[in-house]
Amino acid sequence: METKFDRRSFLRVSGTALSIGALYSVFPALTRKAGAAEGITRTLAELNGEAPAPFSFIQLSDTHVGFNGPPDPLGTKAFESAVATINGLKNRPELVIVTGDLTHDADSPDEHAKRFKLFKEISSKIGGAQLKVVPGENDAGLDGGDMFREFMGPTHYSFDHRGVHFIALDNVSAGRPIVGAEQLAWMKSDLARFPKTAPIIVFTHRPLFDLKPEWDWQTSDGDDVMNALAPYENVTVLYGHIHRENFHQTGTTKMYAARSLIFAFSDPATSPKKHPMPFDKTNPFKDLGDTRRFRNWDNEMRNAQQEADGIVGEVVFPNTVPPFFPDFVLFTGPPKPEDYEKRLAGIRAHNRWLVDWCNEFPARRAGIGQIFVNDIDDAIADAQWIKDHGLRGGVLLPNVPPDAKWVRPLYDPEYDRLWAALQDMDIPVNVHAGTGFPNYGRYQATPMLMIAEVAFYGMRPLVHLILSGVFERFPRLKFAFTEGGAAWLPETLRHLDYVITNVQKGSIGELKYTKDQALPRTATEYFNQNVWMGVSFPKPADMDVRSLIAPDRFMWGSDYPHDEGTEPYTREHLRQVTQEVAEDDLRRILGLNAALLYDFDLDALAPLAGQYGPTLEEVRQPLLELPEQPNRALLNGQVRTLSAATPA
Repeated sequence: METKFDRRSFLRVSGTALSIGALYSVFPALTRKAGAAEGITRTLAELNGEAPAPFSFIQLSDTHVGFNGPPDPLGTKAFESAVATINGLKNRPELVIVTGDLTHDADSPDEHAKRFKLFKEISSKIGGAQLKVVPGENDAGLDGGDMFREFMGPTHYSFDHRGVHFIALDNVSAGRPIVGAEQLAWMKSDLARFPKTAPIIVFTHRPLFDLKPEWDWQTSDGDDVMNALAPYENVTVLYGHIHRENFHQTGTTKMYAARSLIFAFSDPATSPKKHPMPFDKTNPFKDLGDTRRFRNWDNEMRNAQQEADGIVGEVVFPNTVPPFFPDFVLFTGPPKPEDYEKRLAGIRAHNRWLVDWCNEFPARRAGIGQIFVNDIDDAIADAQWIKDHGLRGGVLLPNVPPDAKWVRPLYDPEYDRLWAALQDMDIPVNVHAGTGFPNYGRYQATPMLMIAEVAFYGMRPLVHLILSGVFERFPRLKFAFTEGGAAWLPETLRHLDYVITNVQKGSIGELKYTKDQALPRTATEYFNQNVWMGVSFPKPADMDVRSLIAPDRFMWGSDYPHDEGTEPYTREHLRQVTQEVAEDDLRRILGLNAALLYDFDLDALAPLAGQYGPTLEEVRQPLLELPEQPNRALLNGQVRTLSAATPA
């Protein structure tokens, strides 16, 4: 019986800027329906010669080893820095593809040979990745590619990697921008054994379309190449030569260019003449930096990484720096009076952006809006705006540090107007751990003091709202405490219950209390009534206390895009920590509870979940061995802590 699936969804190539070039993640998007994935894997293994599997690779281009002079005096050092950047990636690519101009040409063959040797020496330091290259005109335009073949091998070839077919095309060795009839016939013959749905990646130097012919940004027989590729549904073309990023699509074929490592050329859409862009002397390696921050707004990067990790719906906390903020949003305390108007304008601008960004994928994203509590009327107005504009994640409640004397503490009765409004709006009130700590000053001990006490300060809003009677007065207020673990809950609730019970009795030791200072119920009862727990990258000890929390109140989180989160090993993490969780509880923890609190449409997410989400069978496979480079979440998952007194 033939296995049915949508072959066109087999390959997803997510090109994401890495500043040194482009990082691509290849995700075979197989169905997640029970029993079908194994059959599909067998089918594709038969058709493509190798079973499909996710992998990543990096495209570099125009390294120009040996270049020295304006507009970029760094020359070869940029390539060396790029290699160091690749080696510093948390998750190493399996392939590094260089789309031409490996070397800068030279008048002397001996000098050019030295440059090829230097390229090989530098590239040999790339750890754990196969190197695949094609020539550029600087490598092969003067001698028909003879020296390139001597040092680097064939100028055109093909290979297979994890179920994807790669084709290297030479469009420079003839001394002009052309592939040529002989190479075109070879490519057609090479492709003949593949079905029209096979995933194919072509890499070459010059663009295969007329990007800017008057600037020599074209291949004269590029149309012939594209016509030969047109019948194939899953084709991606990578190229260089233009020294700048570019995206173009012809039919179903997507084409990406990576920037040069030495300098960029001007934008053909806005510049009448081609010219190198100026060199930035103040920050020469700025283009070799960390671009993970793009995950906060780049739809293609974010969705691709989430899908590869099995996640199709997310509650989005602010993770960028709004206008007029001095620091990261979660670490910056409440604005002082002199900064309030500017900072307020900043979070309102961020909220407006978040609405637009979430609306690009409304079923998948529940954004959390920001408010300040300096002015209660402003806070209520902003919360109403957040609700009216569809930020289903609710509001992020600022944690007031003990030294922020210009803002009322959260247990001040003046906030009752805010709690009443939030309760009537029926939106979640979120508190993020890692916030609310005081200014420790500039001391050598400051970093250790902060990290040692941050868990205590992070839980203060929960403690303050319980003990000040907020949950007694507002029983329908939805309070979500996130990213603070859960192993600390039993001891904390026991202690708060002890406090409340003894205050009801009138004394704790020599301390005396009046009846109006007592609460009628225990902290555990208020917790079960009002509180949801968003437990990011839970450790085994966190999972052990889930039975103390109402079944609909424990929510799993990946903490994407932070380094301490589960990505890219979410499936492995779940296999570590959920083996003892019953199926019904597991479905609630991984999705149903968050869907109910944050109003996700599960029917709208079902097709994506079926395509990308982990199956029960996957999660039920115990993790017997860690991957080669496990992240912190996996390492923590190995340790079973018998008791824990503080949040993670």
